[in-house]
Amino acid sequence: RIKSLREKFLSQEELKNLLSAASSNIRDYAILLTAYTHALRISEVGMIDMENFKEAENRIYIKRVKEGFNNWYVMSDDVRKAIKRWLVLRGKEPGPLFVSRKHKSTKAGIGKRQLDVLFKLYAIKGGLPEKHHNFHTLRHTCAVDLVDKGVPIKNIQDWLGHTNIQSTMIYAEVSDSAREKTAEIFYG
Repeated sequence: RIKSLREKFLSQEELKNLLSAASSNIRDYAILLTAYTHALRISEVGMIDMENFKEAENRIYIKRVKEGFNNWYVMSDDVRKAIKRWLVLRGKEPGPLFVSRKHKSTKAGIGKRQLDVLFKLYAIKGGLPEKHHNFHTLRHTCAVDLVDKGVPIKNIQDWLGHTNIQSTMIYAEVSDSAREKTAEIFYG
């Protein structure tokens, strides 16, 4: 399982290429950046409503699936700015934050199929290998990046919305960078 998980996250360069490929589309860029930064599952993206975005408080409410913990999270400046740019086009009326282009009149949230299509489009455009043409790669990438930055595993569990710490522990076993940091600390 560990070996297969190692293949399911992006390098920093691949992440940069993916986001760069989407940068000309304000909505899609905001979606991908928010999904990566908040480790969203594909079905969680369309569940974010306008009332879940609190710009003044710099918070976003994430409703988790799979019996995960729902909670308010601090947004990065980049996420806040990307969503704010998107809202100039979207407008501020109630409803899903990320509206489906296909169902604009009904104000439906973007769906899993549409997210899968747009992710693959930008993955190809960004030159990502085919093994990374899966939206869930963003969630794995966020988790591994948090481990690599030395964030305590309990905090990562909260950030991912995991109810079981064992679901989070698999990321700690993947990170070579975390192992190197441990050696640096231990060896002085």
